[in-house]
Amino acid sequence: MEAKDIRDLEREGRKELRKFIKTLIPHLNNYFGDEQLVKEAISSVNIILSPDLPEVVRDDEILSSSIDPDEVKDENGIYASIPHVIFDVKERIYKVDSVDRYILINANGLYYDETKSALIHELCHLIKSYKNEFVIKKDIIIQNAGFARIASQITRSDDRFEINIIHKTGIGLEEGFNICAENDIAAQMGLNTDLLNEYVIISEIARCMMDINIDGIKDKYLSSQITHDNKALDSELGVGFYMFTELADNVYDKSIDLARKHHNTQSLLSSFEDLYNYVKNNMHPIFEAIRAHRRERK
Repeated sequence: MEAKDIRDLEREGRKELRKFIKTLIPHLNNYFGDEQLVKEAISSVNIILSPDLPEVVRDDEILSSSIDPDEVKDENGIYASIPHVIFDVKERIYKVDSVDRYILINANGLYYDETKSALIHELCHLIKSYKNEFVIKKDIIIQNAGFARIASQITRSDDRFEINIIHKTGIGLEEGFNICAENDIAAQMGLNTDLLNEYVIISEIARCMMDINIDGIKDKYLSSQITHDNKALDSELGVGFYMFTELADNVYDKSIDLARKHHNTQSLLSSFEDLYNYVKNNMHPIFEAIRAHRRERK
């Protein structure tokens, strides 16, 4: 393909991207109930569509400083948020000076429902992360991404800073709820939502949580993901919320391992039978803990 053809394709892809986001924004506003949040979050992000994400990462100075190109080669899309940390000599503390946000989509255009859904998915991650995304406590920086918390150690040598992950929690729960958000918004837009992947079980865990018969529980889940404050869920679910989080994280890790072994979708789904049973066996004690908590609260 000649250089002119590539430029024309990229130009057409950007035009299609702008058109799709313009159509998508009212649905995001409706789902999140906060037009200003949606507007600010989308304005803050650089969206890149490319069939070669590793090359995009290698060619971008900011991305290549934080992401291994090999980690993105099989992804449909990723949300990457990269903080620029400084050390305030006067106050003797670390601070986040600015944040570079990217959404990378593994495609050269929004021609298929799967690609559009991938973009919706990453935009939902962005919106739920945007408020107070990074918090620094001494030399630990915590990234808040919906229900996920990613803690990293800051090390400093002269004017250079390194940020290394030391702990993650809530990754599986966040992915489960984010898939539910993606599917709900995609369905409103008339897109195909019967797309099977390794996250199907964690999304079902999230659906089970949303189906709990407690007034306003869905709104409290969404608020918790945006504000990164779980107090309302602690009050409603007690230890059950953390049991759900641990279960979803375990299932997420097991699902990723299975996906690496089974590249065929049908083979992957058939391998999930034991994982389904694992989830069913763990659901009963969680619901018992929630019922016990609510009896004690009365």
